Amino acid sequence: MKNSSLLGICLIALSGLEQILIYMANSESAGDSFKKLSDITPDYIWNIPMITLVIGILLIVVPLLIPKKDNTKSTSGKK
Repeated sequence: MKNSSLLGICLIALSGLEQILIYMANSESAGDSFKKLSDITPDYIWNIPMITLVIGILLIVVPLLIPKKDNTKSTSGKK
C-alpha cells in the first residue's frame, strides 16, 4: 500500500509539473488568461496531465478501499 501511495503522490506532482510546463511553453501568447491558454493548447496535450492526475488519485484511493485479509488465526477456540 505504501508503494502505490508514494507512486500516486509522485504522479500528482508530475501532473502539476506538466501543467506548469504547458503554461511556460505558451505563456507569451496566452498571457494570464487560462481560457486563452486552453484554447491555444490542443485537447490531447491537456489530456496528458489530467490522465496523470486521475491515475495518481486512484493509486492513493483504491488501496485504501480494498480490505486487507487478516492472516492471523483466531485464538478464541484454543483448548
